[in-house]
Parts: sequence; C-alpha cells; structure tokens
Amino acid sequence: MSFIANASFQTEGMHTWRHQVLDVALKLTSVVMPLLLVAVVAARRDEPFDGFIVVYGLVVALLVALRFSPQLGFAVRAAGFVAGLQIAAIDAVASSGLVPGSGMAALVSVCLTGIFFGRRVMMLVLLITPLSYIVVGWLVAHNGHQLRLQDADPTVYVHWVRASVVIASLSALLGVAVDHLVKQVESGYRAAVESAAATRTAYDQLGMLHRRLELAKEEQRSLLARELHDEMGQTLTVLKLHMQLLFRGSGAATPKQQAELLELVDRLISHVRKISLDLRPTMLDELGLEPALAAFVDSHVRRDGVQMTLEVEGFTERLSPEIEHACFRLVQESVTNTLRHANAKRLVIQVRREQGHVRIAVKDDGSGFSAQEAASKAARGHLGLVGMRERVRLLGGEMIVTASTSESAHPGTSVNVTLPSTPPRAP
Repeated sequence: MSFIANASFQTEGMHTWRHQVLDVALKLTSVVMPLLLVAVVAARRDEPFDGFIVVYGLVVALLVALRFSPQLGFAVRAAGFVAGLQIAAIDAVASSGLVPGSGMAALVSVCLTGIFFGRRVMMLVLLITPLSYIVVGWLVAHNGHQLRLQDADPTVYVHWVRASVVIASLSALLGVAVDHLVKQVESGYRAAVESAAATRTAYDQLGMLHRRLELAKEEQRSLLARELHDEMGQTLTVLKLHMQLLFRGSGAATPKQQAELLELVDRLISHVRKISLDLRPTMLDELGLEPALAAFVDSHVRRDGVQMTLEVEGFTERLSPEIEHACFRLVQESVTNTLRHANAKRLVIQVRREQGHVRIAVKDDGSGFSAQEAASKAARGHLGLVGMRERVRLLGGEMIVTASTSESAHPGTSVNVTLPSTPPRAP
C-alpha cells in the first residue's frame, strides 16, 4: 500500500508542474494578446474590419476564457491554448505574410504541445506550421490571395514595437516552460539521488541486521551451551557426588546433607527457569502479556537494583500471539539497551491497549544519546534500534525514539511504539 501511495504521489507531482506551466502561459497571453489586439485595431482604425481581425479577436476571447475556466480540466485548457496559438500564427501569416512573431508563436505552440501532450502529438502539430506557410505562399504566388504588406513595413516604428512585444511575450512563454522543465529535471535528479542513497543505506543496514541475526544465533547457542555446561553441568556433577557419598554410607541423609541436596536442586531449577525465560517466557504463552512483563520487571529489579515502574492498562482479553510476543520483545530490548548503555536509575514502562492499537512507552533518566552517536553505533554493527524499527515496521506500526544527552536539562531516552492490536494480513 505504501508503494502504491508513493507512486500515486510521484505521478501527481509529475503532472503538477505541467499545470503550473499552463497557468502561467494563460495568465501571460490573456494580458498580452488583448493589448496586441487593441494595437492592431488602432493601427487599422481608418480601415474596415476584415476577417483576420475577427479571427484574432476570437482567439483572444478563447485564451481569456480558458484562463478563468479551470473547471474545464487540464487537457481541454491545454488543447485550447495550443490551438489558439496556432490559429493566431496562421492568421498572422495569411493576413500579413512573413510578419515577425508568427513563426515564434508556432514554435512556442509546438514546444508547449510536447510538454502538455507528449512527442507524438507534438510531431503532428509541428506539421501545421510549414503546411500553412506553403499553402499561403502558393495562394499569394498564384494571385489567389492578397497580403497586407504594410503590416510588415519596416519604415513604420509601431511595427517594430509590436514585433518586440510579440517576440518578448512568446519568448517569456517558452522561457517559463523551459525553466519549469529544468527545475523538474533537477528535482527529479535530486529525489533519485536521495532515494538511491536511502536505499543503499537501508540495504546496508539490512545486510548488517542479517549478519547480526546470524551472530545472535551463534551467541545464543554459545550462551546456552555455556549455561548447560558451566552451571547445570557443574551442579549436576556436585549433586551426583553427594548422592554417591550418601549411597556409600548408611543411606540416610543427615539434615545438613538434605539441605545441601535441596539447595542444589533449587539451583538447577533456577538455572532452567532462567534459560527458559531467556529463550521464550512460558508465562507469556500461558498467562498473557501483563503477567510476563510483571515477571520480567520484577526479575530485573531484584537482579540489577534499578527502580522500574510498570503500568499496564486495557488488556481485558488476550492479544494475538504475534503481537504479544512483539510487545514483550520490544520492552525487553528497550530495557536491555537502557541498562547496558544509559546508566539509568529509573525506568517507567507503560503499555496500553486503546482503539485497536497497543501503545508502548519506555522512558528513562539515563545519559541519552545523539543522532550522530546512534548512526555511528549502527555503522559499527550495534543494531538494537534498527532491529526494533524493523520489527515494528513489519507489523505495520510506528516507532519514535526521543533522546537527549546528559548536558540537557532533562536527559534521558523515550521509546514510543504504536502497534496494531491485530497483525497485518499477508499479501
């Protein structure tokens, strides 16, 4: 879903700049073209209106109407704008021949057609201008059409002014289009570079996370083997020696021997429980999230001597095993990171279920960290936060980490996680 939303956003952004070009072009032409119409009418004030003035007036009316009719849609307005420019260019050629500005108007209309509608439509519009020149030229050469040569008389100063205004306005249109195009290309290039860098970083972190996962597996196997060999193995060996001594004697254990045997058995039970809790807390499967978190916090308070407060609300019924396990591991990882790196004296753990979501907040008063420090640790393979973020992302949740260094007025770290109360469905 996020990919589709991102693609639609990029598509919308890709078309927005075309709308901007069209809006600027209509604003410019709706001001310049009426002024040119007034200038032409004033220059011909002593002459009767001809069909070319009427056509030019209709084009001006069309362009003004398109500017103030956004409800027509982009395609209709763009097609009307290009057609108006082409008609104005052909009208100028048919009226006064090779007047300045007619070729420029045709060039601008062709360029804007390529921007608005693509290369194929642009190639079709490109054929209109040379065909109009050929047709008008043939009619003039065979005395089938009369031109107003006085409109192109170079000895009349107003013609130079008119040509400069026409060329300036049309050049401005073309410049706006090219400027927007360049900006879009540069923006797209920057976005592509940033996206490539983000993808490369994510790929590197994913590779490091995979290596960290394999390393964690080996560390867990090594820890389990060491626990079994060093702790349980030695305790079982001592228990065996005590039992051998007991069996070789009278067979009846003294109170002291009984106490020693019971102590050994209690130690074995404690080790088994510790190993089982580290691998997967059975209380989480049997009783649920709240008792498992309470037992986890109690064990750390007794073992580490850190003041920890647990607040659990809204769990009137069990969550899915996947969500419960994720919540427990996120709290476990947050507390472990705090005790290992932050030198905190107090932790507050809040787990609430509300409106189809589970919200987890773990706050401490430790030394905190900076963003540069976190990035540096991630680059060195310390991927605790990266692993937590990935776990949250796979469940469709959100994770926000707020940290301040020891130099600030309120040092500490806050981890806030929001998870859906039901896991997302597989695609």
